[in-house]
Amino acid sequence: MKRVLFSCLLSGCMASTSLAQAAPKLQEEDLVAVLTPLDQRIFEAAFLTCDEGTLRELLSEDLEFYHDLYGMIAGDIDTFLAGTLPDCVARSEGRSAYTERRLVPGSMEVRRIGDWGAIQTGHHTFHGRDEAGQDILLERGTFMHIWEKTPDGWRIKRVISYDHKSE
Repeated sequence: MKRVLFSCLLSGCMASTSLAQAAPKLQEEDLVAVLTPLDQRIFEAAFLTCDEGTLRELLSEDLEFYHDLYGMIAGDIDTFLAGTLPDCVARSEGRSAYTERRLVPGSMEVRRIGDWGAIQTGHHTFHGRDEAGQDILLERGTFMHIWEKTPDGWRIKRVISYDHKSE
């Protein structure tokens, strides 16, 4: 009986290995090229353009967002948008200080999660403007995004934002 079970398991492993080899996989370098512009679109939509449509396109309905200073910010996209969009609008109308997020060049790394998705990590900075309108660095941080490749495109399912340091 043990031999039969072992043979079935081995056959299943070999079959799944051959299937996995038959499907082309994106390499990490390809994923960086795919996710870099999506990363930029999300943060422009959240900080500068207040574009709910773009955020709904690129974020999962069951988005979870964790922040080292504020805890669990959101457990779904609607909660995230309810907190993010009013802040963005206040900034765009001048009722709140201008803030822009920038990816630190060369800091982004991407690793595949099988054919399901990817883990993106990196460092970013947040900038504002002083009284004279000059760019000032406000904060540095580190992030991890879990991306899922869906039939409709790539979407972030989980965000972990941590190691924030004010300047």
